[in-house]
Amino acid sequence: MTLSKLTHALQSDVFREKAAILGVRGVLRSMYYSRKLAGSVDRLLLHPNVVVPQTEGDAHIDGYLAMGVNTPGISHPEMVRGKLSVPAEGEVSVTCDGRLANIGCGSVLHVEGDFSMGESSITANAKILCEDTISIGDYCALSWDISLLDTDRHQHYHNTEPQSTTAPIRIRDNVWIGHSTTVTKGVTIGEGAIVASNSVVTEDVPPGVLVGGSPAEIIRENVTWDSAWNTQED
Repeated sequence: MTLSKLTHALQSDVFREKAAILGVRGVLRSMYYSRKLAGSVDRLLLHPNVVVPQTEGDAHIDGYLAMGVNTPGISHPEMVRGKLSVPAEGEVSVTCDGRLANIGCGSVLHVEGDFSMGESSITANAKILCEDTISIGDYCALSWDISLLDTDRHQHYHNTEPQSTTAPIRIRDNVWIGHSTTVTKGVTIGEGAIVASNSVVTEDVPPGVLVGGSPAEIIRENVTWDSAWNTQED
């Protein structure tokens, strides 16, 4: 770690804002894992309560990936631990053009496949298990206690024939997912869609609709929502 790289990191508004929450120990720890995963000291922002048991995989981060550094009303980084696990076969990509992809406190991100995320935010206590592919676009708001699972994790059979256990999850741009929702393998959620709280999404969701229930069904079409990004200038 060179002094010039540290100076460059501290010149970023995003890095400075989150560094105030992380403290000295958190900043140094973040820089260590950022260099190990992403090859640069200022790509990851990890609260000290985020456990990092495996970091043999790769990370390609254009911007910043933060875990556990936000303080929403539903939780707090000092109350609950999170986990970032990227084994050797895993790959994490963040494409937010110098801005922030945020995964809130108490969340678990375990990547054995390909996980990608744009400039979006997950509130807290999420469980993301990526064995195949999970992608989250830009300007998405995912609330607390959500689960994204692209795998059944165990082989199962139908008439003695083995069934597929993994399939990609794709969440397009500008999607809002309410709290305590589960998205299962093979699901694509279309741009601008809204998923109501406490839903289980097992089928594709068309763009611009409101779905809810278990399993989730279309409740209303031609919906929009006010995201934090809608009022930002380009």
